[in-house]
Amino acid sequence: MTKYNTKEFKQLQEEWYKKLENEGFVDIERTTSIRGLRKEQYDGRAKYGWASREWNQSKLEYYYLAEHFLNNYNFKKNLDRIIWEYHVNGISVRDIADLLQKSKIADLNYVNVWHKINKLRKIMRKLA
Repeated sequence: MTKYNTKEFKQLQEEWYKKLENEGFVDIERTTSIRGLRKEQYDGRAKYGWASREWNQSKLEYYYLAEHFLNNYNFKKNLDRIIWEYHVNGISVRDIADLLQKSKIADLNYVNVWHKINKLRKIMRKLA
């Protein structure tokens, strides 16, 4: 396999993306930020729910509530607060579990972390 440097790779990738686009291929991967998309690309992705304004607004509202919950809720356990803080900062469930294990805060797997986040999410929604 030939090794490419980053610049060569980007040029080759762009060339193939243009070829696919010219043939009518609609790429639903989120490789480009919404701000960087042309209107036609944004509208095409919005059809599939990837870039809909409603979805983005819901996400903004969720993280606003989640941060408010972090700052105002009286967590019963410090571990729950730490997990929720990581969650509010956009860290994935698996990465949260890894961080907790590496820092020796808790020995939780990603399923346990997911359950804790969902429990806290239910509390947050009741209080909202």
